[in-house]
Amino acid sequence: MIPAAPQPGSEPDPLGGLPPGAGRLNVLLTEDREHPEEHWTRQVPRMLAPLGVHAEVAGCGQEALDLAATMPFHAVVVDLDTPRRRGQAGALPVTDGLWLLKVLGRGGAGGAAPPLIAVNGRLAAGQAERVLAEALKLGVFSVISRPVRLPTVLATIQRLIERRYGNRWPVQPPPSA
Repeated sequence: MIPAAPQPGSEPDPLGGLPPGAGRLNVLLTEDREHPEEHWTRQVPRMLAPLGVHAEVAGCGQEALDLAATMPFHAVVVDLDTPRRRGQAGALPVTDGLWLLKVLGRGGAGGAAPPLIAVNGRLAAGQAERVLAEALKLGVFSVISRPVRLPTVLATIQRLIERRYGNRWPVQPPPSA
């Protein structure tokens, strides 16, 4: 289970000095296009907020990089169909999702990259194997298959917290990507 938000004053705030809205765990989600409120990319932030988790949604790769430049993220969920820039949906979505994984996976200047979770693209079987193999080479923590279900996303983030952070809130924020 994702750690419960600690009571105020029960532990020092390890993320002191972060921008307003930052949580104890900051998660970045990317999406392939604008989605309705019932979509998992819209529900994850609402589900995790009461636990002290701050989630941002980026509609394109460039927006994800801009957010990562302003706030450190402890986990990033990249839809492999995320376009590099807004308005490019359908251009080269899989290439763009892999590009984003590569850039985010480099980490910040002198720091480790946040753990990455990939959401597979809409691909033919042969192409899907190649793209997923490339994502795994880039060090993704996990790959979520379509259709994406909210419980799967939440369970994957929970597993990431358990394995990467010892089932505790991160002691300090990761460097910006």
